[in-house]
Amino acid sequence: MSPTDVERIPLESSSVYIGLKLLWTARLYLIGKKFPIGHLTNHEWHIAVHDIVNYLTQDEIISQLTEIDAAAYFQILSIVFNNPSA
Repeated sequence: MSPTDVERIPLESSSVYIGLKLLWTARLYLIGKKFPIGHLTNHEWHIAVHDIVNYLTQDEIISQLTEIDAAAYFQILSIVFNNPSA
């Protein structure tokens, strides 16, 4: 789909698209990458992990994101326990 395609607007504003984009961004930060490029310092990474886990473990957020894609949600949250950068 081209960047100027008008059919992109409703798709990109859907809750599923935004939820998946949120999970993708959370994954980047949990593995220590900055968006759009670069890497987090150790201090930045610790702060990011705390904030992301705090957000992703709120009851309402868990409910919404697991409804969108439960497997992706739990895979991304498992990074916290399996990341050798800790």
